[in-house]
Amino acid sequence: MQHEVGLALPIDVVEQALIDRLEAIEGMGEVVYREGEELRSKVGPETQLAKEVAITFGQPRISRSGLAIPVSWRATGARSLFPRLDGELEATRTGADQVSLSIRASYDPPLGWVGDALDRLLLERVARMTIEKWLDRVAESLQSAADLTYTE
Repeated sequence: MQHEVGLALPIDVVEQALIDRLEAIEGMGEVVYREGEELRSKVGPETQLAKEVAITFGQPRISRSGLAIPVSWRATGARSLFPRLDGELEATRTGADQVSLSIRASYDPPLGWVGDALDRLLLERVARMTIEKWLDRVAESLQSAADLTYTE
């Protein structure tokens, strides 16, 4: 699955803001994942479901086209019941002051064929919505940080 957001910022500003804000960006995952889990509870069982995740980043790589950061999401408890999502957060120059911020990620549903069936019915939508909201929040955070830098 993937999601992309455009930013009207120079690539060097986005790269530096991403690197400077990795710790804050990690914390955005819990809120977004909880919203995704709330969707699951609205269309699934009546019980309130929420699962905290730990987001970790790998070593950032800078190239001519931009920045790539490996990202992994893992449940903080009962890991065998929840998938581990692995992907890459990328900031790529698309124009003079234009950047594409994107995430490409994948996961394998747990629990064998039962997990595969649940994934097809519902969980894939929850995962997709979760990464979309997370990337949107990351983009908003980067834009706000850049706006503060430009106005100072």
